[in-house]
Parts: sequence; C-alpha cells; structure tokens
Amino acid sequence: MRTVAYESVLPLIKTHVHSQTLIYPLSTMMMAEYPASIETSFHKYQFYHVLWARSGEIHFQEKDGEYLKCLPGKILFIPPDIEYRWKTINNSVLFQCHHSGFNMREHSYLCMLSGSFQRHMRIFSFSHERLEQFCDDLESCDLDEKGVIYSGFFLALLGHVLHSSDILSGKDELSAPAVDRAVFYMERHLDRSISLSELSKYAGMGVSRLSELFRAEFSCSPMQYFAKRKLEKAETLLAASTLSISEIAESLGFTRPNYFSRFIKKQCGKSPVEIRNQR
Repeated sequence: MRTVAYESVLPLIKTHVHSQTLIYPLSTMMMAEYPASIETSFHKYQFYHVLWARSGEIHFQEKDGEYLKCLPGKILFIPPDIEYRWKTINNSVLFQCHHSGFNMREHSYLCMLSGSFQRHMRIFSFSHERLEQFCDDLESCDLDEKGVIYSGFFLALLGHVLHSSDILSGKDELSAPAVDRAVFYMERHLDRSISLSELSKYAGMGVSRLSELFRAEFSCSPMQYFAKRKLEKAETLLAASTLSISEIAESLGFTRPNYFSRFIKKQCGKSPVEIRNQR
C-alpha cells in the first residue's frame, strides 16, 4: 500500500464525465477508475459528494473516524469541508456525483442524506442491481437533454435510498444535532399541531436549552420557527395549488378555516384570499 499526497494521486485516476449540465443543485456526474493499493493523505472538498463502487473496494476515513468500506451494494455520502482520506484495496470503478447541498424548503427530506443536516460521512446499504441499472440507463441515454434525464434519474434514486434507510423513521442516530433533529421533526409534522415539550423530547434536550439554541441559530423560538414554516407552506399552496382554502387549512392541521385565516393574518398581515389573489 503506497501513501500518496492527494494532489499527486489525481493523475492516476481515469475519469469519464457523463454530464456537467445537470439541474441545480447537481453539478457533475462521472465514472472514475482508481488503481489498487494506494492510500491518500487527508484532504477536503468544497462540495457534497455521493458515490458508490461499481466494482472493487475503497475504504474512506473521516479524520478521527473509522474506515467506511465502499464496495458494490453500498452508497457513500460525503459533506463538504471535512477532512478525510481513502485507500484502494483493489482496482475500483466508482460512480460519483458532486453537488451543492440540498435544503429542506426546496428539496424536502433529501437534505437529510446530502445537505444541510449532514455533518459527517455516512454509508448505506442499497441494492447493487438498482445502482447498476441506474448506471446502465445513463450510459444508454442518447437524448439531447442528457443533463435533465440524468438529474431526474439521480434524484429518484436518492429518494429510494432515503426511504430504504432509517432516517424518516427517526431511528437513525446519526441524523444531526438537536436543532437539526427538531427542525426535521417540524417538517414531518406541518400537518398538525405540536408542543414545545414534544419537540424537545424528540430533539433529546430540555425546553430551555433547545429554545436558547433556536434563538442563536434562527433568531426566534422553536414555536415561532414552526409557525413560520407553516406560513411558508400555506403561501406555497395558496399560490401554486388548486386546493381550496379549506383543504389547505386541513392539510396544515387547522380544524376550521377561520382558525387558519386568523393564523395567516397574524403571521403576515394578509388573508388567505389576498395571498391567493396575488397569483
């Protein structure tokens, strides 16, 4: 096993770029061939990195962490600005996608996999056959708008990975610090009312400490943040959906439309009708 400075190993990696015209926040998709028996120095990137092995085996290690074995049937997520290194056990071919972070408002729970909630490298088991089918679909695509097709394939694949993991069940212990867990819980329950004590229990800390952290992070209390997210969801539905105001109210946990109207008026100074008429 040779230890090589990361900058020196780059010329040894053969890459084939599939697309650099992907839908934001996706950036680049490629296949990369890695030679056997090389270990890099610690290094870091400024972007998010999703990869899996089509063949071979590579071990990735975050600084002060354990090695994660990336081999067929595993999919690895690497956030930006963490120091890590890798070593190749044998000749390996990896699929790689670079992207900016997903966020909760625009990309929903995908940010739990590769976005604002991600603090450390994470690896999941996933069907090798499905991953290979994805790569085969990319390679067989001969349409002009490849970037759009690739992006759709990839986002659908991430959705399957997410739903096959323990993240959405709340059983995943690596999810995030307390504030992130609380925000995640809110996003999952915009369709009903929640209490501060319920939220703090899920986050794993006391009410006072959670409120203090929210004020430091968002300049508001947890319940104010929850109200803001309900308002944003309501505004989106009022502007872009064909649901009636009563249906939107019910979807956000309001038992009566007049309660919903008072809530909206209090939050933004406009009625649901006024917001809808601005479309």
